[in-house]
Amino acid sequence: FFFFFFFFKQKTAYEISACLVGSEMCIRDRYYHLRYKVLREPLGEPKGTETARPLINELSGIHVCAFTPDGKKVIGAAMGFMSKDYAKVHALCVHEEYQKLGLGRALMNALEAKMKKRGATSVYLNSRTNTEKFYQKLGYVSVHTMTQEEAIKITGMSIIFIRMEKKL
Repeated sequence: FFFFFFFFKQKTAYEISACLVGSEMCIRDRYYHLRYKVLREPLGEPKGTETARPLINELSGIHVCAFTPDGKKVIGAAMGFMSKDYAKVHALCVHEEYQKLGLGRALMNALEAKMKKRGATSVYLNSRTNTEKFYQKLGYVSVHTMTQEEAIKITGMSIIFIRMEKKL
């Protein structure tokens, strides 16, 4: 597990650094707890659905986390995967108290920079309908709206997703 993390300061400034925290279960637990609270619980999904499927992808993913300045609270997280053929943003979540302050943009910028550094020239994601405009502001282009059947087959969830892409 590699986490790239930064501390949220003064609602506008970000300090980016990197750290290996593979054995630090408390950080990983707080990270997954935030992903569950923001992304899964509102949909009525059970605990345990906040990890990627299959878990092997989760372990080899690129993780970016934001913490409060004291380091005690995970307030934002983004995760992506890379293969030789593609780069994918799997998840982005920001704690409710810290939304609309630029933290989601900062997390995405940090994740995309890591992907680009590893050789990605483009990236895709599956946006929920309520976040499509956010990703468009970051330069993503909507390329396909999934049917409910496609969404279940691809994501295992019955909500509608929009496939979006961006050149890095």
